[in-house]
Amino acid sequence: MIGYGRSEKIKEPISIHDYATSSIEVIKTLINDDRISNTANLLGFHTGSAIANEIGILEPDLINKIIFVTYPFFKQEKREEMLSSFCLLYTSPSPRDATLSRMPSS
Repeated sequence: MIGYGRSEKIKEPISIHDYATSSIEVIKTLINDDRISNTANLLGFHTGSAIANEIGILEPDLINKIIFVTYPFFKQEKREEMLSSFCLLYTSPSPRDATLSRMPSS
């Protein structure tokens, strides 16, 4: 997973989409190497649920089941505040991705 363990130091902000696409590469490699069946079951806690959700959106044919134990939920105002604060920390393009714009609001 990007930014964990012995991976390289992170130079730019990482989005849920980034985590999902890197996880998709791993799932596809495991399938191609016959280490897992043609589909995967995903289990997510908080941010992991958002990543699993994005994987399911991007590559639905790779996924058999997705289980969300907890899911990060923020009202629209809080999401906008968090994104604004986050964007101020970086000069790179906005970290908004499809998952954040699709998150449910109350």
